[in-house]
Order: sequence, then structure tokens, then C-alpha cells
Amino acid sequence: MNIVNLISKACDTKDEAAREIVTILNEGNLAIPFLSYQCKLEISNTKSHETLFRGTSFCTKGVDYYMKLICKNYLEETIGPTIKKIVKQHKDCEIDPSKLLNDSGEYISNAEEVPEENIENLKEYSRSILDSIFENSTQFPVELEELFSNIQDYAIEQFPDFYDIRYSSVSAFIFLRLFSPAILNPQLFGLIDENLKTREVRTLTLISKFVQQTANLVEYNNSKEPYMSVLNDLIKEYIPYIKKYIDLITRIHHKTIIKPKKIFFGMFKKKANDNDKVDIQCDLAKRFSSLHRIINRNLDNIKKEVNRNNNREEKKAFNELKIIIEKLNDKAVILSNNSIDDKNI
Repeated sequence: MNIVNLISKACDTKDEAAREIVTILNEGNLAIPFLSYQCKLEISNTKSHETLFRGTSFCTKGVDYYMKLICKNYLEETIGPTIKKIVKQHKDCEIDPSKLLNDSGEYISNAEEVPEENIENLKEYSRSILDSIFENSTQFPVELEELFSNIQDYAIEQFPDFYDIRYSSVSAFIFLRLFSPAILNPQLFGLIDENLKTREVRTLTLISKFVQQTANLVEYNNSKEPYMSVLNDLIKEYIPYIKKYIDLITRIHHKTIIKPKKIFFGMFKKKANDNDKVDIQCDLAKRFSSLHRIINRNLDNIKKEVNRNNNREEKKAFNELKIIIEKLNDKAVILSNNSIDDKNI
């Protein structure tokens, strides 16, 4: 795992590296301990609870990708039906006065002129989204239960004086980095196939904003997007449910639910058995090849990171990594030469 941690810290393309590393480790049931460790490092290096997981790092990219990897069915069961209903019903949910016209064809001047029907439409869909999430909490992927339980424990230990850190540390991922983006762009998450019309795009944008704000456990103030304050009563109503939901999805009694496999590197293709919640086919050979290219490209960066830290374990891991890469490079040259010879015959 030391080698993987080195790669994660020094790679130049966090998206690509996170995708390949997490996919490979997931095949050996090692993604949870790896991501837990990455989150623990990030938490320990975060000075303020208000900025925890707010930036883009290898840690957040890794968890983002892992959630997308295993949560497609869960998203379809929770927010999928309401999103499909929004697309089908085509209701107007606009509540921003600057985007609404009056009978004279002029933009309305204040929030009091926003049609009550629009507000109620938006509230109806927002309720439906959150209600479905809460009602399906028992279907939450067990892998993420363990990961988020670990994250919550680390955050509480790092920021013991801030009670709500037990909620914000988890909502930073499940709501702000999964539900809200999936609501905002359901096509990207495979929830719908059709292209969205302008009205539906705007409706989903408003709902995504509402979900994010509610997950932040604070109401809207009048200084930023004041028109959204009409949803404050709904936010106030749902904050306790957000907390209860997070309590439920992090309440596990035994850690290491997902047992690591002793051998998996020889299995270039694998399908989860019927008892698993995750059903993924993965071409490991392709993933390892991609990771090989990433490491080759970043070997000097990794070396600089090791020298900077001057850590014995990291130096040992780097030497092991270098030997592996040199052998793979030699193998690649041999295969390339054989391929050229075959073409010349």
C-alpha cells in the first residue's frame, strides 16, 4: 500500500490516477482501506473544519470515482424516479425574479411577484428527492457505510470541538459530490438518456442547490441568491432528516466488513457473484497498463516526493516500485520488438 500512496501523492493527473488505482484496488476489495487512509491523511492536514474536503485532491477524486463506480443502482432507486418525473411533467419551477417575465413581457422586480405555483412545484420535487433518499437508506451500499464510518471517526478525532463535523464530513461526499452532481447532470450518471430541455435543466439546477444547502445544515441568507430563501422553511424541516440519514449510513458495528482478497492480480476479468451488491466487470490488464504509463510519466515526481519526505518506508517502497517499473519497461521493449519482427516476416 505504501507504493500506491506514493503514486497518489506525486501523480500529475489526479483524475486518471484515481480512476485506475481505485478500480484495481476495488477488484481486490482493497479500495476501502486505501481510501480510508487517504481521507485520514487529508483530515489530519486540514486546519479548519470549515474547509474539510472542500478542495480537489487525490483523496476527493478517489472517493468521487468510487461512489460513481458502485452507486449507479442506488442513484436509480433514490433520485432516478423523481428526475424522470421532472423530465416528463415539464413543470415551471423558476423562482428567480430576474428570470421571470410578467404579463407585459418585462422581468418582474421582486420575489413577491414569483408565481406561487412555481414555488410549490419546486418544493414538491425537492421533497420527493430527499424523501426517496431517506426512505432508501437501507439500500445504501455497505462498502460506503464502512468508508463513511471511518471518515466520520477521523473527523471527530481531528475536530472534537465541532459536533456537526460528524455530519459535514460525510455530507461533503454523499450529498455534495454524489447526489447534487447526479441531480444536476443525470445523463452523466446514466439516470436518463434523453437530452434535457432548458426548463428541466433549470429545475434540476435549483433542486441541486437546495440539496447542497440542506446538506450544509444552514438556511439561505439574503445576501447570496436571496430568491432561494423561500426554501428556508423546507431546509429547516429537512436538516434533522439529513442528520438522521447520515447517522444511519455510518452506523456499523464491525469495521473491515469487506475482506481483502489474498490473490487477485492474476484475474484479468472478474464478475461479482450474485451475493455481492456490486456487479462490475473489469479489465485489469488494461487498468494496469494505464497505471504503468502514469507511473512512468511521474517517476521523477515520485522520487522528488520521497527525497523531500526523507522517510525510510517511502524510500523502500520507491525502490520496490522502481524495480517493478524497470522490469515492466524491459518486458514492453521485448514485446514491441517481437511485434516488429512478426510484421517483417
